[in-house]
Amino acid sequence: MKILEINKLKKFYDGKLILDIPHLEIQKGEEISLLGFSGAGKTTLIRTIAGIEKEDEGIIVVNGANNFSYSQQDYCKQVGLVFQDHALFGHLTALENCTIAQIKVLKKSKAEAIEFATHILDRVGMSEHMHKLPKQLSGGQKQRVAIARTMTMQPQILLLDEPLSALDATNKNKFSSLIESIRNEGVTIIMVSHDVEYARANSSRCIFMSAGQIIEDLQTEDFFNKEGTEEKAEYLNSTKYIRRNHV
Repeated sequence: MKILEINKLKKFYDGKLILDIPHLEIQKGEEISLLGFSGAGKTTLIRTIAGIEKEDEGIIVVNGANNFSYSQQDYCKQVGLVFQDHALFGHLTALENCTIAQIKVLKKSKAEAIEFATHILDRVGMSEHMHKLPKQLSGGQKQRVAIARTMTMQPQILLLDEPLSALDATNKNKFSSLIESIRNEGVTIIMVSHDVEYARANSSRCIFMSAGQIIEDLQTEDFFNKEGTEEKAEYLNSTKYIRRNHV
């Protein structure tokens, strides 16, 4: 089942074309890794899908409806973005960070929001830290709170911007298990990452971007085991990825 379709998408900054996606389809339940050098347009693409950036041309269709046809409340139930810097409110506890949008956007009562936030924080392994401020949390803990906050909106598509960049091996394993559990519930994952080992092990599909365009879009096994563009080869080499079976 197709959950996201993009057609003739273009975005400009100061008259310069920085995103040019003629067509992209993503199926429900896929886990997509967006790969490519810094400045390739990966983050701009997910921010545009999330509605934080406004497309200048083209159409984004989510669950069969154009993005502009949704109210803010309904679109938050379709698409959720976890920022690279977590973007938690520093003066609010983890629990409060996970209730504020439920109350203000979804119009839930405080009691309803607290109950659901408590459930989600427990699910991501943060129940014992729910009354702490962000400054009292480690990087991995902040990330789990940020994911929990997004998941309290129950989005169908979860967008993640460089979620692995500041995680050690232990926290990467915890993150992988959490994302697997979210995906098993049917949530579609689109992740900007430079961690090609994670992409190879976990993604169903890899998309390589350059200069705001999609250069390669392949199933993960084909992406890593078939020859592609010179730029992709340079990228994989720069990340110290070694293609297995091709030593």
